[in-house]
Amino acid sequence: MADKIAQPVKDIDILPAEERDLLINQWNDLADDYPSAGCLHELFERQVAKTPDASALIFNDHALSYAELNRRANQLAHRLIAEGVVPDSRVVICVDRTPLMVIGLLVILKAGGCYVPLDPDYPQERLHFILADASPILVLHDNAGQKVLTVAQENGLPTLELTRTLPEQAPQVTGLTPRHLAYVIYTSGSTGQPKGVMIEHHSAVRKLPVLRDVLAINADSQLLQFCNFSFDVSVSEFFCPLISGTGVHLLESHARQELT
Repeated sequence: MADKIAQPVKDIDILPAEERDLLINQWNDLADDYPSAGCLHELFERQVAKTPDASALIFNDHALSYAELNRRANQLAHRLIAEGVVPDSRVVICVDRTPLMVIGLLVILKAGGCYVPLDPDYPQERLHFILADASPILVLHDNAGQKVLTVAQENGLPTLELTRTLPEQAPQVTGLTPRHLAYVIYTSGSTGQPKGVMIEHHSAVRKLPVLRDVLAINADSQLLQFCNFSFDVSVSEFFCPLISGTGVHLLESHARQELT
């Protein structure tokens, strides 16, 4: 600097050549053959074809294989289509931490809809606001989601319990593209009313395989799904394992609370 006092600061190179190469070239060498098209549930279906007998979901020492999880999701997806779910239809899901939570997310995606997760323990006021703001076409629930039924009925929304079954083959959804919505997750509302963040399929399809590789998730990994499914981190916790050939370990609500 003393030798070149007229040199602009922006032109001063303060990094050794080796460190500069590390920062600019080596750490940014991320090119790989990642999927650039398709929908979120299609990533899961590709993994089903690769590892149908592997454990996809583990709950209370009971495991569902990839093939079984896919079969159960296909069954109810047909019902949602019959109820009028089309691409970009918002479908609220309000369930406890059981296999039905994961099945329900896949059901909505396979039907072409966009899932909006609601914690059954949300205050009544928050349930009212989100149901009114999201304008869902349908509300999926289980026994734990009974509280949302009253709110849904007050808003004139149809409801469906996550126990019914129909055909096992994957439904054919007309017109669904990676530019349609995959999910809407609401913020906490700490700075005002909760705001729904809308994520399209292509965003998740581009992010999840990269995150899987950065975290070195593979078929030998053991992954615990811990986050509340109404938070965005849950998307990675659910789907990174399900596109990697390993299983999602799901904790019951009371067990999760003991760890918090």
